[in-house]
Amino acid sequence: MVLSLWKHECTRVIADRFTNERDRAWFEKAVTRVVLENLGQAVADELSDEPYFVDFLRYNSNIL
Repeated sequence: MVLSLWKHECTRVIADRFTNERDRAWFEKAVTRVVLENLGQAVADELSDEPYFVDFLRYNSNIL
């Protein structure tokens, strides 16, 4: 979960500004390489392509 959150934050800060698919593919490879080099293949295999951390199901009656 923490690794997915890390990737999510890196994606939001860095990769969201890319304008083409080639740059996005480079970013994915770079993130996977960093995880592989530091944490190993088993952990790198657990990375999801696009982790989302949002909860649209929470309802706050004070907003309405």
